[in-house]
Parts: sequence; C-alpha cells; structure tokens
Amino acid sequence: MPISLAARGIREPSQSRLRVVVFLAAMLLLVSPAHANVGTPLIWSGILHLTVGNLFLGIAEGVALALLARVRMVRSCLWMILANYVSAWLGLFMLRPLHAAIAEVFGGASINTEKQVLLLMLVAAWLGSILVEMPFAWLAARRSACGAMRLVVSMVVVQSASYLALYAYYRTASSLTLLTETAIDPSLSFVPRRDDAWYYYMRADRSAIERVRLDGSHREHVAPLPATGHYARLVGRSPSAGDRSVTLQLLVIDPDEHVVAEFATGIEGRAVPARLPEELSMWQDLWSEWPAFHEDPSIDHGVDRERDIEIPIELVVRHPEGQLGLALSTPFASWYMDNTIITRDGLVIFDLGQDQVAILEPRTARVGMLARGMGGVLVIEDGASPASPDASHAVDRSGSDE
Repeated sequence: MPISLAARGIREPSQSRLRVVVFLAAMLLLVSPAHANVGTPLIWSGILHLTVGNLFLGIAEGVALALLARVRMVRSCLWMILANYVSAWLGLFMLRPLHAAIAEVFGGASINTEKQVLLLMLVAAWLGSILVEMPFAWLAARRSACGAMRLVVSMVVVQSASYLALYAYYRTASSLTLLTETAIDPSLSFVPRRDDAWYYYMRADRSAIERVRLDGSHREHVAPLPATGHYARLVGRSPSAGDRSVTLQLLVIDPDEHVVAEFATGIEGRAVPARLPEELSMWQDLWSEWPAFHEDPSIDHGVDRERDIEIPIELVVRHPEGQLGLALSTPFASWYMDNTIITRDGLVIFDLGQDQVAILEPRTARVGMLARGMGGVLVIEDGASPASPDASHAVDRSGSDE
C-alpha cells in the first residue's frame, strides 16, 4: 500500500500556494501583448522576482537605506519590502505600454529605432522606480532625524544599486542578438535593386494590401482589404503552365484555410511562396512548421527557428560562411519572427513582431525594415530584368561564393 507524504512526515504542497504560482504565471502571460509573447526564461525570471525576489531585494534596500539615511533598521526593511512589491507589480502592467508609447515618438516600434527606445526605457524604468519607492522611504524615515535632501540622495544611491542588480538579473534571461549582432541600415543600401521583384504585404492595420521593391523603393497601394484576423497570410495562385492570358492572383488566407480576399496583380509571373487552391489542405501543416520559402531552392541558405510557447522567438539563418542567430526578447518587448522568404540573392525577408517586415543580408549581418505590415509574399515578374542598369544600390559581395 502506498505511504502518503503525511505519513512520512512530509508536508504535501498547499493548494493555495499552487494557485498563487499559477495565478502569477497567468498574469505574466496576459499582460504581454498577444503577439509578442515573452519566452520561458523571462517568464520564470519574472515569477521569481514577483514572489521571493522582492523580499530579498527589499531587505537589502532597507539595510542600505538605514545605514545611509540613519533610520531604524527594522522599520526601513519593512517599508522597502512593501515598496519593492508595489514597484514590481506596477512595472508588470506599465513597462510594455510605456515601451509602446516611447516607440510611438519614433513612429512606432521598429528595428531601425529599437536601440534608442530600449535605452530610453532603461532610464524611464530607473526614474520610475525612484518615484514609486520614494513615498515608502519617507514613511520609513518619518520619525527619524533624517533630512529631506539626505533621504533623496540616499534613495537615488540605493535605487541605482538595486536597479543594476535587476538589470544584470534580467539580462541573463533576455536575448538582444537582433540588435547586437547586426548592423542596422534603415536605408537598405545593402539590397540590390531588382526590377523583376515585388513584395506584396498587408498593412499593419489590415486595411489594405501594398507592394514595394526589395530595396524599399516604389511603395504602392494595391487594393483595399476586408476585415481579417491577425494571422492571415498572402499566398499566390499562378496561371496554369503555358497560359499567359491569366495573370498572377493573390489570395488572403486565414489559419483555418478560408479565403478572405482575392485579387489580380496584373503581373505575369509567380509568387514565392505559391500555393494553388487544391493545395490549401496543406496550408495548416505548413503553417505549423513556420516554413521558409526559397525563390531559388538551389541556393545554399536555410532558416531554422527556436520556438518557445509555440512562438518562434529566434531566427537562425544558415549561409555558406556560417550561421546567424537573431532574437529580441526583453522585459520591455519581445518580437516573434516568421513568414520567412529567402531570395535568390541570399536575402532573408521575414515578419518581425506585430507590424514589421524586415530584410536581412546574413553574410554581412545587415538588416533593416522593409515595410510596416506583415503576412507578405514575394512576386517575381516573368520577362523583367532582374537588375536595373541604373541601380542606385549595390550589394556588398565581399566573401561571396558567386
């Protein structure tokens, strides 16, 4: 007969404690944007911080404040423990909206400006922690001889040290390789100009379909778009072999394989990826694998994805000279990466976050934002010249295998 834990003198886990852990995990998931989920390391780091981390952090801050401001030790520790819990829970709900607000100052979240946004976020979070915890410090010093200026200076010192510790703690669970391992080029000067290629995509607000050349030029409105879900994608329906009387059509497909919209491009060519109506039954399986499509399957490139909570949070691009792993996952913002297309030039086009299309040259690790939108498809025109004779952009081919 099995012996219960109680009979062995071991306390069974309290259901109330289990409910607390589940509640905290659920809150961390819910407050993250629906399409920018944080990864597991960040979630568990947040849970530890919100539960036991603030206890130790509050004690450390209380001791430091007592020594610097000459207030009672026990009183200081108790108030600073409470201050840290209040500050952490406010940050849980406010940091990501604050990140979005700062990003709007730069025209919205963008790989081109994310470094500046994150730097401002670090400063804003530091100032916010001082402002939120200052009233608790005043309560701790209320019955002491500590002057106002001494208390303020002491809190700035204490909060700066505490903030550095938190920065180091969350930095170990974050990934910034999208920003630290690449050279960001907003002008897309590394992209060769091609007159045979268009990138069709849905605008970020899903109100219309637009198209743009791969070097970011000739952005054009194509057609209005009916209401569609966030995960809709564009796919191509090419004319039958030898039939040049019908131009390429594009379909807007949702994850349930429903055709939301259909329109003609007026282009004789092909789409990458191209999917025929009779192949729509394959779409769900392809979707679940987050596939990468090649304009030219013979090129020596590939894309893998590291997934976390069913979200592709890291893009690993393999190329002839090696591989490049890209990710952006922080307490302030986390961007997923999918809908990947590899061109015959070896460029990688992919959706980034909720409303960006990025383009990457993996051998030189140069990257920039191609469009404000998502769910796009690469369209290649038949008979068009691949490269314009007066191309203003040229690709850096140092080390190329061509």
